[in-house]
Amino acid sequence: MRTHLQPLELHNPLDQIIQTLVEGVAIADDLGHLIFANHALEQLLGYGPGELLGRHWTILLSEQTKGQWESGKGAQPPKFRTPTESTESYETRLRRKDGTTVPVLTRTRPLLDGEQRPKRLFAFTPLADGHPVSTR
Repeated sequence: MRTHLQPLELHNPLDQIIQTLVEGVAIADDLGHLIFANHALEQLLGYGPGELLGRHWTILLSEQTKGQWESGKGAQPPKFRTPTESTESYETRLRRKDGTTVPVLTRTRPLLDGEQRPKRLFAFTPLADGHPVSTR
């Protein structure tokens, strides 16, 4: 884990909106380290406030999902260094802190904020029987 990582600070009213979403939201830097995770994502995955910051975003993925990527089956991981890439959407499973998994609809896209280093935005909607569910 990188100790010099600066967490992304969101400012009102955006912060209030992001923190009240039912969907889990995360932002990773150009190296894939999480610089933001909202309360819904922390709750969904069983992490405490700030516990995900600085960790590589692949910590969120189930072993099944990682195995599918390695074998070339299913959705492939997003490319962080291609800022012109469009939004991707796919179903996958995230790994909770306790090792159990949760099915989600994942949406990811480049986050272009004028800085030289592109970021990646992730939104995770919990699923039950293939349909979105409320986590609250």
